[in-house]
Amino acid sequence: MNSSKTIKYYDNNAQDFFDSVKDYDIQFLYDLFLKDIPKAGKILDAGCGGGRDSKYFKNNGLEVTAFDASAELVEIAQDYSGLPVKHMRFQDMGFEKEFDGIWASASLLHVDKSELDNVMNKIYKALKPGGVLFCSFRFGQGESYEKERYFNDQTEESLKRLLTQHKLEISHLSIPENLKSRRGFNFVISFSKKI
Repeated sequence: MNSSKTIKYYDNNAQDFFDSVKDYDIQFLYDLFLKDIPKAGKILDAGCGGGRDSKYFKNNGLEVTAFDASAELVEIAQDYSGLPVKHMRFQDMGFEKEFDGIWASASLLHVDKSELDNVMNKIYKALKPGGVLFCSFRFGQGESYEKERYFNDQTEESLKRLLTQHKLEISHLSIPENLKSRRGFNFVISFSKKI
């Protein structure tokens, strides 16, 4: 299974991964996300990695629930963010109309394509009416692998189809120039609201 190899990769490289991303400046993404989130709203940091974003949201007065599939990243995230972090996968979600926003930054991209519809249904159920989803994927078609990590790649068109078929209304979809990585790939991002 693709996901178990990916989780093993993050378990084995948790500290290096956290160190490589913890100082990324993504303030423009936070601003786009939070403009539609109520003050002191409830956020789910889904696939939180080392807790960088969870810490930002907590420090800005939001109520944060966080989870990650990597046990090693869960420990780092708890230490870094000061929050309890659940050790679970997207497929284990069972929330019902609980969150004003779901932040899935570079995390849904590791869900097997065959499981993505089921996971998107769970995300839809977890959002309150009018709730906001942020997600980011590597730009491309099909599936790819890098350093034992699985990616389900998306184009603007395929991401638009995925979101709209799950009753999410897109408010912003783009390939930001400033999200180009040192490895040379782009990210396609979207902000969408539950209808």
